[in-house]
Amino acid sequence: MQNSELSRLSDELIKTHENLASISSWVRCIGHEEFQKPPRLTKVHDIIVEIEDLLISSQLMEVGVELNLPSRESIGELSLNCRQVQVIQAIYNLVKNAYEAVASLDERWVSLEVQETETFIEFSILDSGKGVSEDIKSLILSGGKTTKKVGKGMGIGLQVVTEIIREHHGSLEFSAFGEPSRITIKLKK
Repeated sequence: MQNSELSRLSDELIKTHENLASISSWVRCIGHEEFQKPPRLTKVHDIIVEIEDLLISSQLMEVGVELNLPSRESIGELSLNCRQVQVIQAIYNLVKNAYEAVASLDERWVSLEVQETETFIEFSILDSGKGVSEDIKSLILSGGKTTKKVGKGMGIGLQVVTEIIREHHGSLEFSAFGEPSRITIKLKK
């Protein structure tokens, strides 16, 4: 084997290890008492700050994708009755998926928007991709299946996100296939 091939295989092995470590860490978190605590009133800004910290610590922000988060002023004192750790995990998973989806595009950006309606707090993850086709949506949400290359995902991320949203009496919505991609989590206030 040549050095370039060894280097490529080494990089793939490292990325696979990082993915498995991330999944392992998350699975351990499920059993943690913080993950099981009863819902409590949580400031949406605190959720956004935690997601940003996770993105920084996972080094996702280093892949050259522009990240746009809502400002403290735009969110104000908006609060949500939730299990904070679960909501953070669900949104982080979707933002991470968006990062991975646009990392190889010419135009690379991911945005998180927050909107309050009469009944819900909506977290929308937008990206510079072309959206998710109906075939892929059903495949993703069926759980245990992935559209990613071997070692890049196990197909459980959105299944877990869907379960967290269900526990919070919310819904998950995808935009129509087209630009920009949008996935919205609606959580009951």
